[in-house]
Amino acid sequence: MKRLGLIWCCVWSCALLAAETLPPRPEKFFNDYASVVPAGKGRELNERLAAFERETSSQIVVAVFPKLTTDSSLEDFTVRTAKAWQVGQKDKRNGAILFVFVQDRKLRIEVGYGLEGTLPDAICKRIISDTIAPHLRKGDYAGGLAAGVNAMIAATKGEYKGTGRTRAESADQSAPFIAIGIFGFFFLLFL
Repeated sequence: MKRLGLIWCCVWSCALLAAETLPPRPEKFFNDYASVVPAGKGRELNERLAAFERETSSQIVVAVFPKLTTDSSLEDFTVRTAKAWQVGQKDKRNGAILFVFVQDRKLRIEVGYGLEGTLPDAICKRIISDTIAPHLRKGDYAGGLAAGVNAMIAATKGEYKGTGRTRAESADQSAPFIAIGIFGFFFLLFL
């Protein structure tokens, strides 16, 4: 009977974990799902982050959520989300994500292995506590997030050299060549 109860608990816990869905990978660098930053400031931050990727190939993404919508810990949720989103270049793993949960008053920076040398946990904690948090306490989300982004950029600048394009722009430019290659392959196959 105990074994049946244990199996039942395992099945339900697996079902509950499977029910938790992670947010989809964002298409932009700056994502304000809580609507706390004016649209114009959000566009400026997005362009600043895109320019940073063009210059360095490193990606920084900002995700502002209304609240943490999971029973998981902040760390567990952000680590799993960062793994799912795969920010940065695949071969360099040079991405970082600044997570903000407005109602919970929680922040966390997740860093890919390629940036851990320039953006270790100690610097991330300092950016959060000394740079971002003072602005957020005053309700200045735009100023706090801009200051945090600038601090993250300053810490990681120079680690990698960019290609002049973002990952999305590179994918857009290679799409026609892939289509031509596939067409050519099938053309030769049926010839």
